Amino acid sequence: MTIAEFYQQIYYQNPPKDSAEFINIFESVDVSFDKEDNAETLRQMMRLTADYVHNLVRRESYGKALPVIKKAIDLFESAPDLAGGDLYNIPYYESLIASQAVANYYLKNYQTAKRDFNLLNQRFPDNDRYRAWQAAIEGKWIKTALEILLPVMALSVLGIYLFERFEIELGANICLWIGTPATLLYMGLSAYKWLKERPRRT
Repeated sequence: MTIAEFYQQIYYQNPPKDSAEFINIFESVDVSFDKEDNAETLRQMMRLTADYVHNLVRRESYGKALPVIKKAIDLFESAPDLAGGDLYNIPYYESLIASQAVANYYLKNYQTAKRDFNLLNQRFPDNDRYRAWQAAIEGKWIKTALEILLPVMALSVLGIYLFERFEIELGANICLWIGTPATLLYMGLSAYKWLKERPRRT
């Protein structure tokens, strides 16, 4: 089956009912996605691949999606018919980058996901969804830090109370030295988190 025939089948003749069916059809048909005959066939291939990847991400098959995304992006970036053009003007390319970012986020590849969402936010600054994803990634390390600092603060307070009760001054001082910077850092990070998450006036 050619790419053009498969494209007609998927989008016009017998469209899949849901993500699972799209994935099953895509994976069961023997179509070569490594070579394109012309710009139109390439765009058809881009849409098919982007939708396949999107459905994999929707089904939470993130590890399965990433190699396909990488192969597709490499192919599109090296396509002679697209040389010198802005690939972000093609919705399918944007969809691939977005799917790659989401997949990396859920696979805890936060730096890679952050890079892609930074690019998407630069290109599409009015896209609320991309801004929300970027904020979620930036807030991830803050959330982790706050979760670590909270028990440190609690144990420091408990330690100060116990050491002072038993008149162990050195122990109380050590807990104070640990607890004070932990508390200040916690307050600072909480304030930063609030500032980042508060609604912005438009």
